[in-house]
Amino acid sequence: MNSPVAANRLAANRLGTNGLGKGTVAALITVLVGVACLLLETALPWLTAYPKIWVLPASDWVGSGMAAFLGFAKPGARLFSALMNYPMAAANFTLYNIPWPLLIAATVALGWRLAV
Repeated sequence: MNSPVAANRLAANRLGTNGLGKGTVAALITVLVGVACLLLETALPWLTAYPKIWVLPASDWVGSGMAAFLGFAKPGARLFSALMNYPMAAANFTLYNIPWPLLIAATVALGWRLAV
């Protein structure tokens, strides 16, 4: 009767948690503490009021980090956009000025060529 399993069963029987797992017991304790805090809220207001000094300014940190990143990335994105303007304008001109049956035939031919 000196095995660890037997000791765990004995401890569980003392606690009255025969069929409950460790997670279930932890969840029940959490719920009971939460209910106690809500019931004692009027007598002890500090139980439910989170101290303002403990709040981290994470929103400000993320905002300043994104501002720094965007300040670094914007020139590169604008350069890429300016460079892509020329091929996009050429594609737009080509697609706008050719007849649609020719466009459909070219698309089918391209698909046929890629498939074979």
